[in-house]
Amino acid sequence: MARRPGWRPLHLPLRRPEGSRLTRQGVSGLTQLARYLGQILALTLLCVAILFQTARGETEAQARIAILIGNSGYGSGLSLPNPVNDVRALGNVLAELGFKVHALEDGNLQQMRDHLDYALEDVPDHAMLLFFYAGHAVQKNNVNWLLPIDFVPTKGVRVEETALGSDEILKNLETVPDATRIVILDACRNYPLGDADEVVGNGLAGLITQGNSLIAYATLAGDVARDGNGPNSPYTGALVSALNTPGLELYDLFRTVRYKVRSATDGLQLPWVSGSLPPGIVLNASIEESPAELAQLDGLDPIQAVHWRAIARSNDPGDFEAFVTAYADSPARNIALQREQELLAEQVEPTPPVQIDVVSPEGAPFTITACDTWVSDPLDPKRIAPGVPWGLVNTRNAIRDCSIALSQDPDNPRLSFLLARALDIAENFDDALRFYERAAAAGYGAASRNLGYMYRNARGVAPDDSLAASFYFQASLDGVVDARKALAKLYEEGWGVPQSYPEMLRWLNLSAEENYPNSLDHLGNLYRTGTYVPQDDAKALELYQRGASVGYGNAIANLARVYRDGLGVGEDRARAMTLYQSAVDRGNAFAPYHLGRMLLDPKGDELADPVRARELLELSAERGYSWALWQLARSWKDGDFGEVDLDTAAFYLWIGAEAGNSMRNTDGEKLVADATELLQEIEPQLSQARRDAVEQRTQQWLKQNSLLDFSLLFPY
Repeated sequence: MARRPGWRPLHLPLRRPEGSRLTRQGVSGLTQLARYLGQILALTLLCVAILFQTARGETEAQARIAILIGNSGYGSGLSLPNPVNDVRALGNVLAELGFKVHALEDGNLQQMRDHLDYALEDVPDHAMLLFFYAGHAVQKNNVNWLLPIDFVPTKGVRVEETALGSDEILKNLETVPDATRIVILDACRNYPLGDADEVVGNGLAGLITQGNSLIAYATLAGDVARDGNGPNSPYTGALVSALNTPGLELYDLFRTVRYKVRSATDGLQLPWVSGSLPPGIVLNASIEESPAELAQLDGLDPIQAVHWRAIARSNDPGDFEAFVTAYADSPARNIALQREQELLAEQVEPTPPVQIDVVSPEGAPFTITACDTWVSDPLDPKRIAPGVPWGLVNTRNAIRDCSIALSQDPDNPRLSFLLARALDIAENFDDALRFYERAAAAGYGAASRNLGYMYRNARGVAPDDSLAASFYFQASLDGVVDARKALAKLYEEGWGVPQSYPEMLRWLNLSAEENYPNSLDHLGNLYRTGTYVPQDDAKALELYQRGASVGYGNAIANLARVYRDGLGVGEDRARAMTLYQSAVDRGNAFAPYHLGRMLLDPKGDELADPVRARELLELSAERGYSWALWQLARSWKDGDFGEVDLDTAAFYLWIGAEAGNSMRNTDGEKLVADATELLQEIEPQLSQARRDAVEQRTQQWLKQNSLLDFSLLFPY
């Protein structure tokens, strides 16, 4: 990755790692800022100081240190596009949250060790330490080894002599007394050793955390994370997005990241955490704008106001330089100039930018902007750049770049929509609503679709199904296929429109004609069950096949059901198993449940495989299918996995009951009832000590995992 012109490393250690790119971003002090900007900006930065406090009631700011390493430039065909970008994106947001950021890009082993040692010099007691690594890593003997860029995967390689071990990292972090330690590993992106060393395992190992520590992994232990097609990996993209959302407690933040990654990767990547940190730690505290900050917005047009809010607390002089350049006549221009000069006087250099490709097709009647690259909607029929899933949008960069792009082309409804989408994801609902309405008034269908969603789901507005229906209708006329599916649901339930099954089917068929996979699968279910339409196995089969042809996991799983049960075709369990496995490989949550049950209950000459069945049922539960929890409990109770374990059965039933409550529908109510019934059978066989242990295990799981996965996933 090329350096940004004019950027240079700052605050280098006495022994600077040769050839590396090492930066240290500082947080500005109040004294100089007051001298330059006067009482108003001093009051503003006083509000910022609140960001440095955790929710544990500390009266003094806790020092925050971030140690980031991103290795992209590997040789031997192992280079990765995203780790350097990941470090830059994460460093940007952490600096704004009060962290002193030490970032190393493309380091060899000695540079990585020097970087860690230097960052921990003179760190005060009780500090918050955040270590982040992006790049290649492997596990050996339950130690995770972070690979330097000069690592060579050869036969007989001794990884412990050529890579940085996770145990060494943890020991270094533990040298700071009473520190809060957060370790984030976005690694194991593929398996670089191949057959070079048979004792090195795939994925990363789960680490045993010491007190006051949390370790977050980009994916499950032993699994492989994705590097992604965008400027950031799915995990870092979701992490940056979540960090930009104020008010999230630390475990809630990582639960949000898990949900975003699971959704964006269709269940193929499942982050997880382990740790012993107490609840209540908040990295991005919610802070009301002070009167002084609100006064700064006087006279700014809506675009400038959005941009200024995004950078007002920034410690990157490049942010203020960009604002001054974009808005030469802005009333905030002088404040921005002063802020830029103050930061430069403190030797705070502009942060190297996240590298993105912004290339417009030759001869195209449009220009692809950085805004398009950051936040285009995958289901927007008018998008001109690849779509970015909701949970992976870097809202920090998107809001900045979209504000500038829209200021240069203020009548462009696409850019209004993109800015609104970024603001919506960042939960700035008032401004999102303003720019959605602006785009919708100009006939931009995706904006109408998102307005429909806001009013249907009370997202930042009072619920209004009639208004939601009108927006969905406008979006449907503009060819937004998921809006047609949403409108069909409104007609099915009679929400905001007269209940009408013919209208429901009309809009569902229109979206299916566009090969929208969700609608194809839904229609297939209706024909299979004879709901609203005559029962027709052949029609259901055709629709499932169409959905499967575009790789939709639910349709593939339903196609497997057709062959498993012989619905309009000859029963073919072998083909069903193959189809279920195909759906499993695509991240589907239901397929591992059904395949696991088939392996527990073989027919004919099929062989039972209880070990594989347990793995599949656990995977189904990890992906959010709540009934897999009940099946796991039943199987542990009955000894289906080769032994009886009533404690584990009770654990899954407790989690299942919590999941059922979170679903808030009839299926969830049934799960709660069935789990309760089975618990009443099991619990009398457990001593009070065993019950207490199960409850403690359940509470630990709930602290570290998200019930959101279960509440948004319904049976197919």
